[in-house]
This record gives sequence, C-alpha cells and structure tokens, in this order.
Amino acid sequence: MEGQHERTILYVDDQASHRLLFERTFRGDWLVLTASSAEEGMKMLQEYDIFLVVADHNMPGVTGIDFLAEVEKKSPKIIRAILSAYADEQLKAEADRRAHVSAYLEKPWDRRRIEAFLEIAYALYNG
Repeated sequence: MEGQHERTILYVDDQASHRLLFERTFRGDWLVLTASSAEEGMKMLQEYDIFLVVADHNMPGVTGIDFLAEVEKKSPKIIRAILSAYADEQLKAEADRRAHVSAYLEKPWDRRRIEAFLEIAYALYNG
C-alpha cells in the first residue's frame, strides 16, 4: 500500500476548521490524514494503512455512524470512533450497535482525553 505508516489516523469531518485543528493537535506522534466526506475517507482507506478512523457524526449526505459501519464491513480490524457535539445516549447506542465504535468522543474535545484514547486504540489495533 502507498503511504505506509504504522501510526496513521484518518479524521473525517465536513468542517475544514475542525480537520485542521485535529491534524495540528495530534500530528507528530501520529500521522493524521483528513477527509472532508465519507467518499473521500473511503478512498483514503484504500490508499493508506490506517489503524483508526475518527468521524464526525453530522455530515452532509452520510452520517458518521453510516460511514463507520461501512468502514467496519470493509476493514473490520480498523478501530472506529465518533467525535460529535451531540452526545445523547440513543446516538451512542446506535454508534455501538451499528458500527461497533470503540469510543464516542465529545466536541468540544479535551486533548488529554483524546491522546489517551489514541494510545488505547493503537494498543487494541496491535493487540
């Protein structure tokens, strides 16, 4: 595969400012790729060796849960997480049931909490 990197994360969010902030915050220890849509994210999954996909839930066209459910079908080993400003219990349950997410992260996000999750996700992927 092109773009091999053992610590590669894909962050999918339709808002450019959110993608830029996530990339700037976590790059260095991680290779952070970003996509503005589920379609673009799926293309990146074919091109790169990604261990974790983090997706915003409220995107035009396809929800984050729909996207992550598709990711699971194509690459079940990839760890999946939702990052959303909408944290109701019904949405969390749906994310777990349909996409088997490892985490439901809330916006605005806490850097330390996400850094801890990234380490856990990496260990899960390699375990």
